[in-house]
Amino acid sequence: MSVPAMVVVDGRSIIAGRDLRTASNSSGVPAPAVSIKSRYGLRSTEGERVESSQTISHNEDQQRPLSSYLVGPALDDALTRDDSNSIEVFWPFEECAQQRDGNRDVEIDWRGREAILHHLFTYQLGQPPRENSTSLILVPPPTRSFVNSNALLAKYTQLAFESLNCPTFAVLPWPIASLFGVGAVTGMVVHIGSLSTEIAVVVESTVRTDVGGCVEVGREDCIRHLAALLSKEAALQQPIRAEIEGIKSSRTVDQVMRELAEAILDDEDHSKVVIPLAAGSKAADIGESGQQEEEEGVLNVAKILVSGDSKTIQQFKESKNKKGAAANAAAQVAAEKAANERAAQAAAEKAADVQTYRIASLDLEVKVGPVRHRACEPLYLAFDGLAFGSSRTVQEGMTLVMKNLEPSYRQTVWESIVFTGELAKFPSLSYAVTSHLNKYLLSNPERETEEQPNHYRILRMPEYYPEFKNTSTNVAPFLGVSVAAKAILNGQAVSKTDYNQFGPAAIYRGAALE
Repeated sequence: MSVPAMVVVDGRSIIAGRDLRTASNSSGVPAPAVSIKSRYGLRSTEGERVESSQTISHNEDQQRPLSSYLVGPALDDALTRDDSNSIEVFWPFEECAQQRDGNRDVEIDWRGREAILHHLFTYQLGQPPRENSTSLILVPPPTRSFVNSNALLAKYTQLAFESLNCPTFAVLPWPIASLFGVGAVTGMVVHIGSLSTEIAVVVESTVRTDVGGCVEVGREDCIRHLAALLSKEAALQQPIRAEIEGIKSSRTVDQVMRELAEAILDDEDHSKVVIPLAAGSKAADIGESGQQEEEEGVLNVAKILVSGDSKTIQQFKESKNKKGAAANAAAQVAAEKAANERAAQAAAEKAADVQTYRIASLDLEVKVGPVRHRACEPLYLAFDGLAFGSSRTVQEGMTLVMKNLEPSYRQTVWESIVFTGELAKFPSLSYAVTSHLNKYLLSNPERETEEQPNHYRILRMPEYYPEFKNTSTNVAPFLGVSVAAKAILNGQAVSKTDYNQFGPAAIYRGAALE
């Protein structure tokens, strides 16, 4: 059996690794060795805009050579070094807006996908197709229910054997890989993509395609929403306008605010953004100091003074007179001191909730306050008139999906929820979205019923894989496919011999994209 390459493709990113034996831990599962954006670039000539491979994919004679595609570091360098207007960037694995709107006639950019995977094998994994000895286990992006899964399988199979020259090929569906990554075989996978959020239900390692659903809201809505919020911040408007005018940049303030919003969501320090929980959520109480505030009355006095309630303050003073003027005076001084200290601490904490981000196009660093925590509001708050989404929220989509599942499975699925996609790198997001599910839970959690859940559980990355400890669930599909790699290659993979005999249809006899 050849060494497998595990490749997880999302609409905007690809993570991959190839040798299970290189892991630095006893589990034998390494962290992803490769991470690139799933995009390609094409240079325009003489000021003319180039067409994507999608628009000419129906004509084989017009297909560009793979060498003309800029992918990975080559594209990153070109965008930094060259005039950005001379390079057009495309995302072939991302669901386009026309497909999202139900236009089934839009062709998938298979040539673009081939160019990216060809680059991945040749330059990132060190396995150029002419001498490739690496089997491919692919986790493709989540698909829409109206997409012909068999056609997708056949196309990926053809690409794997004819373009990448893989000796063996298998496909593992995104929902199954995600649940395997968090140690489950039954549950719900919520994938937040660029334009939409796909919700899949898996029961005993089988994707229930009759139950899954989609909510028309995604990362792009969050970017535009955050950019609009940033535009209202006077402290940001002034330095940005001054810099644009100073360097005579052609960029508008709105364009720069969008760039800043992207920089906030793309920042590698995921702790900078903390998505707030729903108001009144039980989980919102976690983190209180738990001190006995009645002790010596000092902290209670501080609260009273901070509240500004003059009547209550007067009552407190009169009650203290009973214990003697000296004791009352000492307590009052201590209370006022505690109140001042607490007010100063609150002001310091508010001032400290500022993070610095760099706007690359202006070579400018700006400070962004608490407004950044509102970036993901379109996912869990109902907004009308979103640029790409609708007013339906992710948590509403989750509950609607579950209504189509047999009651006997519902509570089990509610106990195994995992969030994936780029935004899942924010650990607080899954808890924030699901905190809005509380209104759908039974008021009495001890009451047993199959129709309505009485609790739910968010799954995190397991700690017994050292390479993945303290990582976010956006890498769960990679861990899942790595764990299952050997079993897949031994039982579900398609060999080159199978492909030569049955053609692309050979994949139907092995793995299934459910």
